[in-house]
Amino acid sequence: MEKIAKKYGKLLYLSLGGGEPLLRDDIPEICETFRRFTGVRFITLTTNGLLPKKISKEVERALEKCPDVQFTVPLSIDGISKTHDWLRGVPGGFEKTLQTYNELVLLQEKHANISINANTVVTSYNQAEIEKILEFVKEKMPRVRNHSLCFARGSTKEEKAKTVPVERLRQIVEFEQNLKQNRIRKKGLVGRLFDALALTGNKIALNSAAGKPMNWTCFAGRKIIEINEVGEVFPCEILWEKIGSLRESNYDLQKVLQSKKAKKAIEKIKQTGCNCTFECAIANSLVYSYKKYPAVFKEMAKI
Repeated sequence: MEKIAKKYGKLLYLSLGGGEPLLRDDIPEICETFRRFTGVRFITLTTNGLLPKKISKEVERALEKCPDVQFTVPLSIDGISKTHDWLRGVPGGFEKTLQTYNELVLLQEKHANISINANTVVTSYNQAEIEKILEFVKEKMPRVRNHSLCFARGSTKEEKAKTVPVERLRQIVEFEQNLKQNRIRKKGLVGRLFDALALTGNKIALNSAAGKPMNWTCFAGRKIIEINEVGEVFPCEILWEKIGSLRESNYDLQKVLQSKKAKKAIEKIKQTGCNCTFECAIANSLVYSYKKYPAVFKEMAKI
């Protein structure tokens, strides 16, 4: 991790995923290492919330080690009570996630550099319950700053998980947007801007799910990359084409990004406009797609 951070260059946003990243005992040290060598300003630690005390302990240590970094901790919530437990395969998992939320709220009382988010993956198994999940989080988890929805994608364990009708996805997105707009009105200008980016991204993802041609520029491989657990580098988690290995490149990311494989992958993205619903790549690309700014400002005007 230190070798990667030392040669990475400047980094604005770091997302540590898994699996469950907070199973590790050295997450705070990893965060501090990237802060020291890359100057990272934002770090996301996505968690399933199954280990309330351990998660709280590691997050607090990270907050203390990196007081000038803004942390976001999204909690995975895929149903209410038994639905969540069944989907996650862990009896009592829903209650443990709520306990983790309460632990994070206590951390917010002591630390100004933490935001709590929630994330729900829309699948064929929980599609009928999405509105209830959104309302539950709004009412019972008021400290959640942003509740995002993802459409099941990529190589799911069961192919059926992705078979949600586009019209149903449209209903869900419209419900989510109406719910968000009521919350956004209470936020300042910057908060509304970020939420407008998210709402615009939802519409782009919906168009992609409907098979409509891509009318925006994806910056995967240029402004966003994925590094897996053995140091292999990919443009994103959808275009799972290896463009290099940090272990084979003396941990020099720039060397990987300047390779023929990387340039070929980036050109492929530009030429084919690969259509997907990967919300992180969409949100990231929106920031750099100036032609999309009017659409974002239009969302801001609505709210």
